[in-house]
Amino acid sequence: MSYPKFSLYLYLISFIIFTYGGIDALISKDRNPWPLFLFASFALFMFFFRRNMYEKMKNKQK
Repeated sequence: MSYPKFSLYLYLISFIIFTYGGIDALISKDRNPWPLFLFASFALFMFFFRRNMYEKMKNKQK
């Protein structure tokens, strides 16, 4: 597996971790969950953006 393909899954894993942390903070009400949700949405955006760019690079090399 190449580096660009591997980095996609790091963004997806970080999305899951930040979402879990945000939900945990929302339930416990002892911290502000919104920065965690912001990071989670950024990680999800980067996952789809990088996947799109990876597919474009792959098609360009053909």
